[in-house]
Amino acid sequence: FETVEQTATVPFLAVIGDLIVITLEKHGSSITARARNSNNYNISTVSLEINTNSAGNLSVSNNPLVYTATFTAGVTNTTVSIKVLAGQFTDAVGNENILSNTLTIVVDTVAPTISSVTRAGSSTLNIANPTDILTFTFSEDSTDFTVDDITVVGGTLTNFSGSGKVYTVHYTANGNRSSDGTVYVYPGAFSDLAGNLNLDTTSLTIPIDTVSP
Repeated sequence: FETVEQTATVPFLAVIGDLIVITLEKHGSSITARARNSNNYNISTVSLEINTNSAGNLSVSNNPLVYTATFTAGVTNTTVSIKVLAGQFTDAVGNENILSNTLTIVVDTVAPTISSVTRAGSSTLNIANPTDILTFTFSEDSTDFTVDDITVVGGTLTNFSGSGKVYTVHYTANGNRSSDGTVYVYPGAFSDLAGNLNLDTTSLTIPIDTVSP
C-alpha cells in the first residue's frame, strides 16, 4: 500500500496495559485507520473528521484490527484532511486513544473546460486575407491537447502551438467558399493534470468569402 504521510507510534501518556496507536493510510481510493496493540474496539463510536465542506463521505466497516473507511470525493478541487478524533475507543484496561495523525489527500474531480476561443481578427476571411489566428484558453492546465483534437470545417489548421492553459493555431479558409467555417472541440478531447476529461463541446464560427466576384 501507499502511505500518504509519515506516521509514528505514539503511546498514551499513561502507559497501562496495551498501547493504542492510530495511523491513517491510503490504499487507492480507500483510507484505513489502523489500530495496533489494542484488543477492545468499539467501532460504533469511532469518528473520522473531514476538514472540507461535503467534499466526500466516509463509510466505515469493522474488522478485528483494522477500520477501513472509503472516502468518495464530490465535485471539488481542494485538499482534504482526515483524522481520527481522540477518545473514540479504549484498550483492554480502559485507556482511550489519542488524536491520530492527519491524512492529507489532494482532490480534483472538476472537469476542465475551454474558457474561450477567440480570433485575432474580426473581419470576414477573404481571398486577400484568408488566414486568422485562433486562441484556445482553458480553465486549467492541460498537456495532451493537440491540433488533432480540433475538428475544422471550411478551412485548414497549421502552426499549432501552446502549453498549459493557452494554445494557438492558424486557420486558413478554403478557396471558393462563401459560407461560414467552424472549429469544434468535442467532449473527451483533452484532460487536465489530474486526468479529468473535458465534458462540453466548444465551437467558434468564422465568416468566409473566398469566391471571386
